[in-house]
Amino acid sequence: MKPWATCNKLPPLSRYGQPPLELGGEVRGAKTTPHELAAGFNQGDFSEARFSNMKERKGKINPHELSQLFGFLSRMLDAGLSTQSLIRVLKTMAGSKELRAANARIVDTIEGGGSLSQGMARTPAAFSALYVHVIHAGEMSGRLPEALRHVSSHLRSVIALRRKLKAAMIYPLCVISTAALVSSLLVIFIIPSFKELFSDLETPLPLLTRIVVELSEITLRCAPFFLVVGSLLCFIMSRFFSTTRGREAFDRYLLSVPCIGDMCVKASLARLCRTFSTTLDAGMPVLSALETSAQATGNHVIQQKCMKAYSDIAEGTSISHSLKTSKLFSLTSIEMLELGERTGSVVTMLENIAEHLEEEVSRSLDTLTQLAEPILVVLIGLVVGTLVVAMYLPILSMGELFT
Repeated sequence: MKPWATCNKLPPLSRYGQPPLELGGEVRGAKTTPHELAAGFNQGDFSEARFSNMKERKGKINPHELSQLFGFLSRMLDAGLSTQSLIRVLKTMAGSKELRAANARIVDTIEGGGSLSQGMARTPAAFSALYVHVIHAGEMSGRLPEALRHVSSHLRSVIALRRKLKAAMIYPLCVISTAALVSSLLVIFIIPSFKELFSDLETPLPLLTRIVVELSEITLRCAPFFLVVGSLLCFIMSRFFSTTRGREAFDRYLLSVPCIGDMCVKASLARLCRTFSTTLDAGMPVLSALETSAQATGNHVIQQKCMKAYSDIAEGTSISHSLKTSKLFSLTSIEMLELGERTGSVVTMLENIAEHLEEEVSRSLDTLTQLAEPILVVLIGLVVGTLVVAMYLPILSMGELFT
């Protein structure tokens, strides 16, 4: 028997007189669902997994550190590391303050007779419900190192997709910020100086110059009002979008935006397929895996459609047919899933669909960035150029009068 298998059954909460925690199982007569596990076993009398205080929710760990942690644990367990050696490694592992705190909780749980997933569930801010579920399934099936590798690979895919999204947004944000800064400097400092110069002229100002000067005066005069109203609107919108109804409204609107909506759908479906394949390969039941994967999509509209598929699967419908009725996936993806169901390779097909969707998102991002660059340059040139021309038109007019 491998040392890590002993670790997960050593002794499974025997010192508390409780059975091992199982998803959907009984803990002292209390039904433990995946939601309750994610919430820290709130419904069960599982004292070691309860939060000692709400401050633990602040200990969020960088995804890159998490990926390294899971990959390291899988390699150590595959190498036959003993329980005591694993505990020593976790105690001395370098990293951020949050990572060291999470490792300390895991060590405390293992030394108290608990398992790795139970230790991670005690720090929900660091380890999401998805990772806890997958690792718990790996413990119950005796495939913990493989489950850890799946989680590490899943995190790397998520990090790569996020990096692409951030890289695609950097250039537009920098250009827009620069344009806003230059325009603000012109309106606040340069145009008022030119206004004093123009006030001594007896000739009437050109129409464009008069419009720009009036806009500058209105902006300076009403700046406090604009700041107060803008701050109030931002506060109201942030409060509204933090609610379930507001988030659903925002997600629905986001999916309706041309180009961006299609890209968001593909990105969410890629996360769904990637998570679904990871959880299934770790040994989770289909329904629990789909429910967990639906929460990983990051979009309430898509999540609701996935839960409709969840109900169909619970009634005996196949995975491919249930997802086909949701109208989220293309016919090609549905055919791949049907083939996977017939050949027993659903996990492989889900991974292939996720890779295909991620490639499409990457191509869409590249195309959108290439289109946005010239459009932004032209718009910024028009705005800044209009302000500059409006200021120099009177000077050019004076030159024509002298000539």
